[in-house]
Amino acid sequence: MRRTQRPEEERHRLATEERMAAQGRLGLSSAAYGGATPELLAQETAINEARNRAMLAAMQQAQAEQMQQAALGQQFLGAGYLPQQQLMAATQPAQQLAALQQQAQLQGAGLFGEATMSGLEAQLVAEQARANLLGGIGSSLLGGALTPRADNSALASAISGLGSLITGGNS
Repeated sequence: MRRTQRPEEERHRLATEERMAAQGRLGLSSAAYGGATPELLAQETAINEARNRAMLAAMQQAQAEQMQQAALGQQFLGAGYLPQQQLMAATQPAQQLAALQQQAQLQGAGLFGEATMSGLEAQLVAEQARANLLGGIGSSLLGGALTPRADNSALASAISGLGSLITGGNS
């Protein structure tokens, strides 16, 4: 900015010197203005003010450009994560499906375990009833064998019932 202002400042300085030379005041100076004429002091003041304004405008422009670049960088940063976000969004249904599959497998295993246990429980109850029945028949036979009876037909029917129970009712 200062480079564009300098030629204009030089033209004004030369014009002031030419005017002062035309008036015959070129070599004059005054202690009131720090050894310069009022025109030269005003001109230097104007040049300094222009320089300061140009520097302030340059700093403000630089800050505005930095803010613009930062905003652009933020945009690019956000856009850089966009493919990753889209990939994660695309895998989301598969993750939910895997969770549902695992839940179904666990529930199926639980139901299988319950069904197996109920079948084993039913078999255990049946075997326990059979053992109780065999135990009752055995105690009846033992009691019948130890006590004399006149009728042997009851003993024969108990033995045949015991035989059919032991063979599983196939006879």
